[in-house]
Amino acid sequence: ADEGSPFVLRAGGAGTLARDASMHLGDGWPGEDGGAGNSTAAVYANACDSVNAAASEYYLSKILPESAYSLRAKTSYQESSVRYASGFLDKFLPFNAHVRSLLAGMGMKDENISPGRCSMAPHVSNVCAALCPEGMSYPVGGPRALCKALEGAILQCGGRIVTGAPVKELIFEEEKKKKKDGKGKKAKQSAKKEGDDAAATASADASGSDTADKPRVVGVILHDSKNTAIKIHPSSGAIVSHVGFIPTFVHLVPNDVRNVHGVPRGLPALSERRPLVQILVGLKGTADELSVTGADFYRLPNARIATDEVDEVTGQVKMGEIGSDGGSGGGGGNGGNGNEEETKEGEGGDNDIDDTGGPGQHRGKRSHSKGGGGGGRRYKFDRGVSWMKIAFPSAKDPSWEERHPGMTTCVITVEAEDDLVTMFDSKPRVYSIHPHKAGGGDAARMVDKVMRDLTENFPQLEGKVECIGLRGPYRTGLSHGPERYAAKGVRADSPYPGLYVGGSELTVGDSYSASMVGSWLAANAVCGYSFLDHLYLEKNVTTDLEQFLDEPAGGMSDEEDDEEYVLAVPYKLKDVPDPVMMAEDEGGKKGGEKGKSGVTGEDE
Repeated sequence: ADEGSPFVLRAGGAGTLARDASMHLGDGWPGEDGGAGNSTAAVYANACDSVNAAASEYYLSKILPESAYSLRAKTSYQESSVRYASGFLDKFLPFNAHVRSLLAGMGMKDENISPGRCSMAPHVSNVCAALCPEGMSYPVGGPRALCKALEGAILQCGGRIVTGAPVKELIFEEEKKKKKDGKGKKAKQSAKKEGDDAAATASADASGSDTADKPRVVGVILHDSKNTAIKIHPSSGAIVSHVGFIPTFVHLVPNDVRNVHGVPRGLPALSERRPLVQILVGLKGTADELSVTGADFYRLPNARIATDEVDEVTGQVKMGEIGSDGGSGGGGGNGGNGNEEETKEGEGGDNDIDDTGGPGQHRGKRSHSKGGGGGGRRYKFDRGVSWMKIAFPSAKDPSWEERHPGMTTCVITVEAEDDLVTMFDSKPRVYSIHPHKAGGGDAARMVDKVMRDLTENFPQLEGKVECIGLRGPYRTGLSHGPERYAAKGVRADSPYPGLYVGGSELTVGDSYSASMVGSWLAANAVCGYSFLDHLYLEKNVTTDLEQFLDEPAGGMSDEEDDEEYVLAVPYKLKDVPDPVMMAEDEGGKKGGEKGKSGVTGEDE
């Protein structure tokens, strides 16, 4: 259909999903004993759960030596990471295109990339996360409360926190002349003449080069008026970058260092996701008065229902491609769907990518095709069509109403239009972010379209808007294609001694828990735990903290029946019903209503 009806994804796990899919999408009914029964949605959820069981072992390989991990048998999760999600969806859900579309949306709701371009690994992890029986969690006081808690721990340990001063460049030690036989050097120079840093790195590795041949990172230069330099210990210090692989190795590593020593293996073959823009909206009234909940609303053109066809001669069903009509733009399939306008004649020639955020960036060609299909088309946000996420963070926080009475916050996330960003067919494929003025023409027109889309989906918010702010465009990391999970260089340590990468790019993007796992991997890599520690001694940073770190004062009380915590933000807990009990209650058939409660995704 041209207009999709929201599917309400309720808490309660796979059983609740199976019952709702049966009632509203025509799927089979689950078994009375709690089994899958005739529900294809439940069968698929169980298959994802079995594959996802090996995810921890796979992501642990991001900090293990490749020689040690290669001796272990490949897990199902590792094998699925280099395959497309569309093959699994078509195999398990061949008969019901609506259920297939629903599971595709659950598998990749935070990036506008179709299952035909998405790796199966993040797909199964996202499906399993969405089917958590307890639903989603949110920190009391919001993410800022977590930052304040971490701030106290950092300061107590003698650390220093600097805000408002982004890093401009990494500082490397001066290279010392080493006596070599010249074999590796000649190989690297030969590859450099061809203009391919990746080939240079591969040639050097083939001739026996390792991190000992590369300069060590010894500090950072801040992007402030004084270009302040912060140094670390020259032999044991470490810098952990959470800004992502492309910003770290393309923007922060100096040109002269990168041109000689290259980037992590596989990075030139990857693609950056289309940057996102957030519209921050202040609403007059409480969440109850505005009839909004803490649920997130998603519109997912990348999960648009496939158009299956029946062969008139053989009668066989030929399954269509999910999200094919939505079109996915450049950058590994993300972005670019929605309304597209023809580019002006003459655009799309060679351009120097100096405006991507780093000095002396490689030359590349501006992409002619933003819609995945030729014709030189430009991406524009299209009301009712383009990818969009609407969230009400204040409705998730039980302490908000007491701290800020009579106000509700709304955050709308959309993909940046081509007036704000430009994609370049470089290696790796990157986006250039254009500076824009607050309230400027292109940005203002986009905000106006997004706000009209908001009131169309939530008509009760008409006339309740108090203030509007625009943030972005901001980078969102690597696209979730199989290439990302096949790249050998996407790991916590880097070719440069002392430089590490953390965050969700090591795991699954746009996930708080995935970011925590990525940070955990980086912490273990910095501490230098060996593969024997991880695989055989069960020794890591978590077990050591549990063994040697004292319990913080003011934690949970000793009495099990009296769970009292010292909170960063005190609040009064409302009487909220248990979502699992609601899901098991046969009277809770509100999930079939066309409401905005629960995590929603578009089923077109």
